[in-house]
Amino acid sequence: MPPKITACILTHGRPRELALCCRSIARSLPPDGEVLVIVNGASPVIARNDGQRIVNDPRFRIHALAGEPRAAARNHAWALARGEIVVFLDDDVVVPRHFFSEVLAAFASDPRAGIAGGPNLTPPPSRWPSRLFGAVMTSAFAAPMVRRRYGACPGGGPTPAGERDLALCNLAVHRDRVPTGLRFEGRLRGSEENVYIHACARRGVGAVFDGRLSVHHWRRPRLLAFLRQIHGYGFGRAQQFVLAPGTFHPAFCLPSLAVALFPVLAIEPNSLAAMCLVHAALSLAGAAASRQARRLGPLSVLLLVPLTALVHAAYGIGFLRGAWHEAARILPRVRIGYETCATR
Repeated sequence: MPPKITACILTHGRPRELALCCRSIARSLPPDGEVLVIVNGASPVIARNDGQRIVNDPRFRIHALAGEPRAAARNHAWALARGEIVVFLDDDVVVPRHFFSEVLAAFASDPRAGIAGGPNLTPPPSRWPSRLFGAVMTSAFAAPMVRRRYGACPGGGPTPAGERDLALCNLAVHRDRVPTGLRFEGRLRGSEENVYIHACARRGVGAVFDGRLSVHHWRRPRLLAFLRQIHGYGFGRAQQFVLAPGTFHPAFCLPSLAVALFPVLAIEPNSLAAMCLVHAALSLAGAAASRQARRLGPLSVLLLVPLTALVHAAYGIGFLRGAWHEAARILPRVRIGYETCATR
């Protein structure tokens, strides 16, 4: 008999995080469940140190890929998974003991739901910089459209959700309730879950956000790594809007607009100063309104002001790069540094 639930983990080069993730899954997973670990690319440390430990649990299977885009690798996981419910998890999350039982309960309570997920929270033992990075994503000004993903809103039972509410680090999909043949868009560098959820919604598949489906998600430990991650979010969001125009919202374009206007406003110091002051005031208000930020103390609330500016800059630059990438793909005769005539 096939397992009721399959947990799919995509990993590469993070043996410590993977070990913590797998141990938490082993404690939470029902006896008849299975775990599929996709090692995406050469990762000898994982294969040597953690592979044997995982294999010793009969519920764990390891499958190695040569190295593919993350969306394509998750499509491989989907094809290999045997469970009726497939739960996609990042290798740097830790699931609570009740997690998989809550996943099963969420789908049992709503027969129309094909997708379910919950917030990803900063682990309590995280170092202060990581907790600061998690807190900025709960600010109503820094991340107004996606802050629910990071635990900004109080938990609770299931509520209807859209692509802005759910993240791929803990996303559950019911095989029998989603369109056959629908997969993650392989060429996306990010936001593949957003496009997938939107495509399901257009076909009448319901999605739910449930505070009980929370996981702890280790944040990037250093500022540069965190900003690179935010840059990738912006890049993927621009790709998403081209591929799925129905998901467009102008709020996602504001950081890139500010980045584009910055050199223009720099010519007029008063205008630039006014924009910076307004941004700082809104950043402070958003930080002060965040429960997670207030728990870190007054200094952290103040530091979220410049951090919000960096987040918006990284996201805006990523969005502009993603938009240019898509423009160059759609109009292949457009090249940086050259003027060409696309229609002759």
